[in-house]
Amino acid sequence: MKKIMFASAMALACFTISCNDPKTPCVEDAAVTKAKADNAAIYTAMETGDVSKLKDLIAKDAVDHNGNMDGSDIVGVDSIVAMMSKMHTCFEPGAKFTITSQAMSGDLLYTMTDFKGKTSATPGPGMPPNTEMNWKSVDVTKMKDGKISDHWGFMSMKDVTDWMKMAGPQGGAGAPPPPPPGDRMMKDTTKK
Repeated sequence: MKKIMFASAMALACFTISCNDPKTPCVEDAAVTKAKADNAAIYTAMETGDVSKLKDLIAKDAVDHNGNMDGSDIVGVDSIVAMMSKMHTCFEPGAKFTITSQAMSGDLLYTMTDFKGKTSATPGPGMPPNTEMNWKSVDVTKMKDGKISDHWGFMSMKDVTDWMKMAGPQGGAGAPPPPPPGDRMMKDTTKK
């Protein structure tokens, strides 16, 4: 019996030590794994246009805090899914989000992506037509009861500046709006 207890204690000690070693990956919590998979499914939906499963991943009263080109919120799963479906049509086939890093802290999932794609002939407001687009961004997604409840997105200022240059000096239909004020950047508007 002592040998079994000793072996179990040693295994637990090795596991604990290995989880503190940054070179050794630890077993990920099931909720974190699910949040990362759900988030990846959203990028895939925007790439493919297949948004049929998104209502299972996004809370009914979810808020995309910078989903509209004017910086205003998009509220409700139906409105968010419609925006994602429309985003797909703004780009030629082959547009790709590449997840380069993900980390979760509490109920917030941080995702860094690289986007590459060419806008369609009629991409919609805020995007120049027939233009190669490349940007890096960080998305912050809040999870609540196993679903996405909030989203904030942040692009590098270089990418925003490049985008504005493509639109021309008058801005026109291709100019994105100025970034939202700092106090709106991470305001939590979820119901408690």
